[in-house]
Amino acid sequence: MYTCLICGKSFKSLQGLNLYQTIVCKYNKKRSDLDKLPFHTVAEFKVTLIGLIHQKLSLNFKSMGKQTLIVPCLESLFYLIFSGHIHYYSKRTSKYKCIFHGDTVYQRLAKIFNNPNWGRKFYNQNQQTYIVCKDSDRFVNIIEHNKEEEINPLEILTQNNSSVNQLSNKSKKSRVLQEEFLVEWKKNKLKKLIVIAIV
Repeated sequence: MYTCLICGKSFKSLQGLNLYQTIVCKYNKKRSDLDKLPFHTVAEFKVTLIGLIHQKLSLNFKSMGKQTLIVPCLESLFYLIFSGHIHYYSKRTSKYKCIFHGDTVYQRLAKIFNNPNWGRKFYNQNQQTYIVCKDSDRFVNIIEHNKEEEINPLEILTQNNSSVNQLSNKSKKSRVLQEEFLVEWKKNKLKKLIVIAIV
């Protein structure tokens, strides 16, 4: 099996993977029909987006699990931020998808947002909440700055909940896998939206 390192999609042959990557490259080529926006506009939107993500990171354990964030966004603004990471585009439905998969999800999104703490919120008394992407052990090591022998109660809860949820989710099929971070843009009748599913 040959796997795309960015989205995790698998292929039976190298030829299939190469064809897929050729198509994906077309989605990420600069388009002349999109508006040109100032650099500071894009930078300000990234800061706003991070702030909205942080609002989802509450200290309440009931809010653990997959989260969805919906934000109004121009198509050209979405394209400027996520160009190079688009893995699906439909001209008919005007829909984009960016699927981030693998052990380096958090680091790749940190480069996109220009912020290493995009998925991490600090509270008083050294408390913090954060997004766990794919490999929770590796992510915990990163955010704890390699502190030795520190037990993370959130990680333990996540592992316990994942084993319980696997049984309950067998009957439910989700388009977003547990180890994926999905960013989607679609055109609505009333407004244009960017939909971010945080897992």
